Amino acid sequence: MSKTNNQKTIDTYKSKFNEYVQGTTKAVSGDAKKWIDDSLEGLDHSTTILELGSGFGRDADYISSCGYTVKCSDVLK
Repeated sequence: MSKTNNQKTIDTYKSKFNEYVQGTTKAVSGDAKKWIDDSLEGLDHSTTILELGSGFGRDADYISSCGYTVKCSDVLK
């Protein structure tokens, strides 16, 4: 029986997750920070934000530090 696309995705995430974490800066900076800051501009701090593809939570942690409630989602969360 062949794997479903969802299972293939989960297996790929599991096999590449540590490599992804190692290759990603620990702090939000540069273009990513600007994009997030621009996206948050004008939102009330009572806003709850759904972050898709949260990975190890770096961006969610940053958004949370800006005063927002963040709900994370990811295949491994």
